[in-house]
Amino acid sequence: MEKNLYINLGTFLNRFEVRPNGSYSFFLGSGTSVQSGIPTGAQLVWDFKRRLYCDHHRIAHEKLRDLQSSENQKMIQDFLESQKILPANPRLEYSFYFERCFPSSDDRKYYIQTKVSNSIPSIGHKCLGRLFVENVSDCIFTTNFDELIESGIQLVKPGHSFLVVSPEKHERIGELERASFSKVIKLHGDYRYDSLKNTTEELKSLDSNLAAFFKKIGASKGLIFVGYSGNDDSILTLLEEIVDNKEYFPHGLVWCLRQDQKPNERIESLLTRARAVNEHSGFLIIDNFDELAYLLYSKKCKRDEAIEKESKTLVNKKQVFNMDFALANQQPFILNAVEISKFPSTAYSVTSGDLRWADLKNPNSRDKVVYSLFKGKLYLWGKKDDCAQYLAELKINQTSTSIDLFKNKLGEESSFYQGMIYDALMIHFQGKGFQRFKRAGIFDPKSAVNDRSIPRGYQAFEAVELQLFWGDGKLRLLMAPTIYVKSPVQDMKNDPVVTGIVNRIKSNRYNQKVGELLKVWRSRLFQKTNDSFSLEILALYLTRHFHLPDIRRLRRLNFYKDASIMKNQKLFSIQMI
Repeated sequence: MEKNLYINLGTFLNRFEVRPNGSYSFFLGSGTSVQSGIPTGAQLVWDFKRRLYCDHHRIAHEKLRDLQSSENQKMIQDFLESQKILPANPRLEYSFYFERCFPSSDDRKYYIQTKVSNSIPSIGHKCLGRLFVENVSDCIFTTNFDELIESGIQLVKPGHSFLVVSPEKHERIGELERASFSKVIKLHGDYRYDSLKNTTEELKSLDSNLAAFFKKIGASKGLIFVGYSGNDDSILTLLEEIVDNKEYFPHGLVWCLRQDQKPNERIESLLTRARAVNEHSGFLIIDNFDELAYLLYSKKCKRDEAIEKESKTLVNKKQVFNMDFALANQQPFILNAVEISKFPSTAYSVTSGDLRWADLKNPNSRDKVVYSLFKGKLYLWGKKDDCAQYLAELKINQTSTSIDLFKNKLGEESSFYQGMIYDALMIHFQGKGFQRFKRAGIFDPKSAVNDRSIPRGYQAFEAVELQLFWGDGKLRLLMAPTIYVKSPVQDMKNDPVVTGIVNRIKSNRYNQKVGELLKVWRSRLFQKTNDSFSLEILALYLTRHFHLPDIRRLRRLNFYKDASIMKNQKLFSIQMI
């Protein structure tokens, strides 16, 4: 996008301050209602998609609560694509999936009512209300169904008279031209009275009287879009009809974006055309609607004590939080990890010749040794006699030699070395009756998870994934409790149901539950009386303390001698790896 399409926020605020009252109208989208607890259109789309996924698999919607999770979103989207439940145009997702979930217009209206009723105006709505009652702006357009705009106006000046117009208030549409009152125009309807516009067909056109009034306002005022995605064909078509005319939007067409937001191509094209005929048009980067509305109110309105008191929360949110980090030479700690204080430093080695990885799995003695091919060498861990037997079965007549892995820079962070430790661990755990999955995951076939939401034919088991990592010159073993799912589908890796089951169960497990599972897994995997174990291949020695992610444990500093507590904030300063 061209940089000259952006408007400097300070420049715009100064312009807004010096222009006469009535110079600007506002156009509010669903993003302006987020602080009041009303989901945005994009959030509603994921709710619709979740409903389709859960209804298909006959599971409760609350089992898939975290719709911010990229894993959950991918799982749901993969399902929709596999079932070809997709709109012809990605910009039409909202209307497509809404109608798919609720074919009845009455049901769609009741759904919206559950989302918007009893919502409380944010400070942004109150600031907008103050701009409204002081005639700084006398016209607000919105595609929102809620009554936050009206409530914000009444909160700052109870009993203030203004006109609310929506498509089905036929008797009031004619008043637009005649009324001297300030106006709130709900282009898609009011959830309290109207049949709401939600589907693709409903959003294709705008009431002709409202469209005519929109053009009339555009001929005399600037227009500020806030919290609006621009996915309504009727609105954009109307704008595209008039944007090239210099007679429209004399004070500019201003489209607000968040720092991380990018407009779609159609909106970018629209603002490019608007900028070509008016230098005051363009994109305005803002933090959020509340802050912008407060800044505009501060420029033009009398001081409102209630707003000023509430505004302190906006200031506090933007204050920089200073935290003293641990020094670089302090030892870090990780909550769900144990330190491996002693580990093998040597291995038996022979020249591998023409050996391939597949060949290494053939000998009957393969389960008694740990083996790896690396740069023309075969490396082995195990008893000397077992290693000799393994080499004999491979028909290797060489005499193995002991090599110092660390001296030859083959230890520590090399994937070759860590791979051998993983294999050694798996031999140990499989000998205890556990089964392996992935590179370093194990599950207990005797610990099936009892969950009614698991579809027929699938089985879930308690599991743990292990990860080795080096930090501060030390080797640590990270343990992460998880779920392993057996699927009736041959291609388990690409079965979205498996991912759904795992995410659903894990999303309902919080710190205390995870801490309990970590305790159980450590006691089952390692000896209770001695923090070490022997594989008869190698010995690993573990540190005595195991840190758990239950927040209550953080009050006991005997495990965390290098963590520091801030005096004021009472937060831990931790050096991260």
